[in-house]
Amino acid sequence: MKKWLKHHYDHLMFGLQVGFDYLVIIGILFFSYWLWLHSDGIRHNLNPKILPIEVFLALGLLFVAILKMTGAYQREISIVNVKELRAILRGCFLAYGILIIISFFFPRVYLSRLQSIYALFILPGGLGLERIFVHQLHRFFIKKEIGTKRILVYGAGETGNRLVKHLDSVPKLGYKVVGFVDDHKFQDNPPNSGNGNGPKILGRLENVKDLASKYEVDEMFITMPSAPSERISHIIDSCNGSLPKYRFVPSMSSVKLQEIEMDSLNGIPLYSIKERKERISRNLSKRIFDIVFSVLVLIATAPILAMIALRIKMDSKGPILFKQQRVGKKGKLFTMYKFRTMYTESNPYAYTPTTKYDPRITPFGRLLRKTSLDELPQFLNVLLGDMSVVGPRPEMKFIVDTYNELQRQRLSVKPGITGLWQISPDRHRPIHEGLEHDLQYIENQSFLLDLIIIWETLIFGVRGI
Repeated sequence: MKKWLKHHYDHLMFGLQVGFDYLVIIGILFFSYWLWLHSDGIRHNLNPKILPIEVFLALGLLFVAILKMTGAYQREISIVNVKELRAILRGCFLAYGILIIISFFFPRVYLSRLQSIYALFILPGGLGLERIFVHQLHRFFIKKEIGTKRILVYGAGETGNRLVKHLDSVPKLGYKVVGFVDDHKFQDNPPNSGNGNGPKILGRLENVKDLASKYEVDEMFITMPSAPSERISHIIDSCNGSLPKYRFVPSMSSVKLQEIEMDSLNGIPLYSIKERKERISRNLSKRIFDIVFSVLVLIATAPILAMIALRIKMDSKGPILFKQQRVGKKGKLFTMYKFRTMYTESNPYAYTPTTKYDPRITPFGRLLRKTSLDELPQFLNVLLGDMSVVGPRPEMKFIVDTYNELQRQRLSVKPGITGLWQISPDRHRPIHEGLEHDLQYIENQSFLLDLIIIWETLIFGVRGI
């Protein structure tokens, strides 16, 4: 049974997703109608007619079809499922527009404006909560190794090892690395070859067909970004017919692929560098949100801020706030504020502590760092315009001075209090090593993504208490 579930897992999850979506949509349509019936003070129709059940059932199918059309069923393997949520929002608004048109031409499908408004506002939230439940169900299957993809990694170099560590640290992605394939590092005794506690080097490329059969491999990731074209052709020839699926992974230390976009000229692939333009409307809306959100946070946490300040004074000698020069947008220096978590004799421009047992950290400072409450004064930086609520973390100047051209792209936006790096499994690594997360945010920044990152940050903060 488990083997059958594993083999048909993708189809099973797709069916469950469609079924749950359909039930939620039908339920919300009935609930919005119930709200309409009980809105006596604002409902104009004094003699409402109960709509036939078959109308709601048909509308549910229509909504599901629209969600499929907007890409809401394209499985996204990412830290945050932004594309999925965008597709749901687009699908809801598109369905609402189509419903208005249908109601105009078919009186039997008539929905009042009030009921339509109820459904429009409730539907995205309902579908979003239902998707969270489905994702938790997916994680349950992953833990049972039902929905897990077993993979080989060809290339036990830097890129291959970073890929393995990343996949191991994010189990919800659903990948289990069974081992490496490497022509140069493979020894005569495979069980004794490997990289410390990581996956073993199981064989060479010539053994990949036998390895795929022996370890029930679903896919192989090829991590040889600098291989010459002749070598790539040989790899492709060896993989064809030997593996169900294989994919190439670019260098994870150079993310220049994020700058490239592909076009086609009568079937001929063309590559060009993406042109990044500052959007005045997006910057303005982001600034307004930053100000409103920061004011609300500072007001809501005022008693907590006062208690933290008092406790810092009681804990050790020195100022309440820690001030440090950081590099902001376009390389501009600014003074960043945090609650002091280290002893005053500590070098303020040394590398940031990576462990709670660092002797520079005060006893109360450990709690502040664990819960991220030491970051609260940075909302003052947001109000001053030096930072944003969401964005890449600001670095110290002596580290920024070592940036290469690619890393300096982090400075193209305002630094943030939180960001993709903070909610990623790489959050314990130095800031400048989370470059791929920062570039991913810069490339895909939106109001919806900011809301998701803020929500995930709050969850991390609560878990840390």
